[in-house]
Amino acid sequence: EDKVNLESLLTNITIKLNSHHRTPYTAPAGKSAAELDAAWDRLHDAERDRSKALRENIFRLKELLRKAFATSAEDFVLWITATKEQVVRGDADSDLATQLERLKANQKLLESGGQISDVETAQQALDAAGIDENPHSEHTLEDLKRMNDQLHTLLSKKITFIENQLLSE
Repeated sequence: EDKVNLESLLTNITIKLNSHHRTPYTAPAGKSAAELDAAWDRLHDAERDRSKALRENIFRLKELLRKAFATSAEDFVLWITATKEQVVRGDADSDLATQLERLKANQKLLESGGQISDVETAQQALDAAGIDENPHSEHTLEDLKRMNDQLHTLLSKKITFIENQLLSE
């Protein structure tokens, strides 16, 4: 808009000078309308290129956040799966007291939010960036929390079972 106003003003000045039979206005070197148009076009191109670079950088950063969540979620799922398998099959090679100790250590880790806290941190970063979709992960925080709760229940039941076995010995 400012550029159009300046061009209009220059045209009005030129018309007035011509109508009063005065010498036409000559812009200083580097300030002619054509040179200003060229500078304006270079500025527009630079703004467009900068905007494109910013969009690409934002996309790259969002991809990093998506991948960080996916990695945290996958690590959590692997841990949950391994822990669940250990609880279900038990430690045939160890005595009940050792099994109980391991189970309680896992339960303590669950109760402290240990393993899931990395996923929650990654989710908070996604939320802060306004990212809803994540093609890099099939898991959601809600799903992982449900898995966490299921493991907690399984651990509690197994601990109670082993404690009862120890008491009956």
